[in-house]
Amino acid sequence: MDFEKLLAMGQAMNLQGTDLWAFVKDREAKAEKDKKRDERQKEREHQKELKESELEIEEKRAQRQLEQTSHEDGSLSSAYKQIRPTLPHFNDGKDDMDAYLRRFERFAQIAGWDQSEWAGMISTLLTG
Repeated sequence: MDFEKLLAMGQAMNLQGTDLWAFVKDREAKAEKDKKRDERQKEREHQKELKESELEIEEKRAQRQLEQTSHEDGSLSSAYKQIRPTLPHFNDGKDDMDAYLRRFERFAQIAGWDQSEWAGMISTLLTG
C-alpha cells in the first residue's frame, strides 16, 4: 500500500500524531517484508524449475546414449550397465529428500535400471 492510503486508514481508525506515524511505519515495514518474502519464493521456484530442466536434459542425454550404445552393439542390457548416475549429489541442508527421490526414480526408470540395483546406485549420491 502506498503512504497516502495507509495514512487515511490510520486516520479512519482515529489515530493521530505518533500513533498514526507508528501505524504507517509498521504497515510499510510489513509490506516490505512481504515483498521480500515473495521475491525469495519466486527465486526458489525459479531455481527449482532450472533444476528440473537440467534433469530433463540429462535424462534425454542418457536416453540418447542408451539408444546409441544399444544400436552399436545390439545388446540393450549392456547399454544399461554403461550408464552411470549423472544426477547431482543430494545435499541434506539444501535439497528436499522427496523431490530428490522422485527425480532419481524417474532417471532410473528412463535409464532402464533394474529396480533391485537402485539402492546401490542412489547410495553413491547421498551425503549428510
